[in-house]
Amino acid sequence: MSKKGISALYGYTPFQLRDTEPFELLLPPINYLKTEDHRLYGSSNYRSQGTRDKYEVPLDAFDKTVVQPMVLNFSQFVAGSESKVIYERESLGSKSVWQYPPVHMEFSHDSLSHTNHCRKAFVIASSEYKCPVRQQCPHQKNPQAEGGCSEYRHGERYDRLYKIYPNVLQHYADSSGGEPERIGAVRYQDRPLFSIGLADKGEFRAYIDEVSFNSQPSYMWSGSVFLSEGIGFRTRQVNSLELDFQEEVLTDLVLDVIDSSTRIEEWLGLKYLLYHEDQDQVDRKNGFNAFDKMEEGAAAGLMGDPNLGERARRVDFEDNEDALDFAEVTLLHTLSHLFRDRLCMRFGAEKDHLGYYLEHPASDVQTSTSDKSRVVVFETAVGGFGYLSEFSGQLVDNGLETVEDLITPVVEFLTAHEQDVQGKYNSLESRNFEEEHAHAELMARAFTGLDSDHIYPHAKSVRRAVYEYLTEAEESEDTSETVLDDLSGDVDAAEVADDESRNSIRDILRDAPLCWDGCQHCVEETQECSFLTFDRPFVSSRSLGRGALSEILQAVDTPNQTFSSGFDTEGLLYDYLSFAREEVLIQSTELTPRFVEMIESSILEFDIDATLLTVEPDSENGDHSKAVQNCENLQETTSLSLVTNDEITENVLSIDGVCLVRGDLKPSTTASFDATIEVDFQLDSCSIFEDEFRNRI
Repeated sequence: MSKKGISALYGYTPFQLRDTEPFELLLPPINYLKTEDHRLYGSSNYRSQGTRDKYEVPLDAFDKTVVQPMVLNFSQFVAGSESKVIYERESLGSKSVWQYPPVHMEFSHDSLSHTNHCRKAFVIASSEYKCPVRQQCPHQKNPQAEGGCSEYRHGERYDRLYKIYPNVLQHYADSSGGEPERIGAVRYQDRPLFSIGLADKGEFRAYIDEVSFNSQPSYMWSGSVFLSEGIGFRTRQVNSLELDFQEEVLTDLVLDVIDSSTRIEEWLGLKYLLYHEDQDQVDRKNGFNAFDKMEEGAAAGLMGDPNLGERARRVDFEDNEDALDFAEVTLLHTLSHLFRDRLCMRFGAEKDHLGYYLEHPASDVQTSTSDKSRVVVFETAVGGFGYLSEFSGQLVDNGLETVEDLITPVVEFLTAHEQDVQGKYNSLESRNFEEEHAHAELMARAFTGLDSDHIYPHAKSVRRAVYEYLTEAEESEDTSETVLDDLSGDVDAAEVADDESRNSIRDILRDAPLCWDGCQHCVEETQECSFLTFDRPFVSSRSLGRGALSEILQAVDTPNQTFSSGFDTEGLLYDYLSFAREEVLIQSTELTPRFVEMIESSILEFDIDATLLTVEPDSENGDHSKAVQNCENLQETTSLSLVTNDEITENVLSIDGVCLVRGDLKPSTTASFDATIEVDFQLDSCSIFEDEFRNRI
């Protein structure tokens, strides 16, 4: 592999044509598909036996081998040659094998130059005029059709039918086994939302696990295959920036943002219903089914049934734990792209210089299950490029103003983009179609058929729904085939559609809101994403990302704030103690046994150090005296250190030098009480307090 990094994986994507005449592509072994190799020449192995690197990655059911080959052997197919390679599922008589297309792929000169294929992607490519699996296929329609099935199509060339995308899985881990050095933190209301950490000994792994055949004509379905062994690499000693979220605070942020906007609530409800309903994990293979569901919803809306929109409005994120998990994963995925892309713009970095990695307990995009909720942006070269160390230096020097400068342009752009998209949708709803082609109105009806001021089907589903509608009309009323040609392929390339029909559809697609609450212009990437191409629209949300970033922007703009109300003292104290990763400094004018008990529990649960500074008890009785005695005993068995100093005048809690809480936080027998606390996430304030604290001890 002569190319380097992520670009090598995209440049050497299996099943993607590298050249024509002769046709050249990489044909590795596939899970669940047996291979019949009928090549008359060339190597039957897609790679050399020697490898630059080889490692195992843990998956849910088994460990997968990943290789970085010394040499890749590309297969060539020359005109006139009978060489071919056929992949086919075993046991085609079993119904279960027909749940996931494809089941048959032929690679030869004939099949690549004149690609016979199944509309439902069960046959990706074949040189046979009749469907090669029609005898076993439970989806066969009209056996008297010329291809043995009306779903079997002829004649188009392979590279015009499909865009081939690799699913590149990326994984990041701190190879030292420790936590990144914390250099900042951001609050949400009175509690810590996430910390910002920097590490320089990370290990970055990237490999192709799956290949997606993304069909170009809208009438076609798409399919994907899993490689028997991953093709990839790993890089050690890389720099990374970690956003480590507090799970409960992240949950509150997501619920509040959803509750603040009908638009956000409806979009998340729609995406959840289509992509994640009745699923245990937010998987990366649900996009195909989700688009099928959306096509059904668009078709129903076209006929005047807004059921999908009504169901989306009924999703309750507070009571539905799965829906809430989906919303949290969607937010983390959206923030991953926004932060990574903004850092690239700020430092003039190439996109493949920075990767991202996300973890969430409900996410199935990482290589192993995690109990963390975090986003990691990392540099993809040994020793790094210097972008992240420069950003961390700015953060240390200028505080959270650095974060504010980073995300302000993002919020401004997303807000303007959202207004533009909403304006297009409003115009489509109010458009007068009296003087336009009838098929333009069909397209508009499908777009607006969810009976909502905010949500609408994806443009791809709209085109497929209208195509199916006109197909049924053609069968019963002999509708012109030129309209179907116009909808089923690239509008600009429709050669036989009449001008009026073609122009009306083009006008609708030009004026319609093509950003489906996330597009390649705002949050959805075309490459280097944890999710497959067909998954990305469902697990990205422009509106949710903008809402969350607006809250974060407000927090970094006012990093210290006072809160006065009834507090769940233990809950608030636990949120800060559980936020610690290294050291807690506690300065208190009076202790309680319950306060000390919570400190002990946090030390043991989170493996942190704690230094407690308090006044000397003035008697042997009372809660304060008992608490001090308990601390003295704990010094023998835990990492707690106790120091007394009678000059203490205020109560302060410091977490890892990135945030402070001032006020009376000691819990007693009451669950809540009226108090005033000040939270301070300014690094200068933390540094000043730490210096004063250490001088007192």
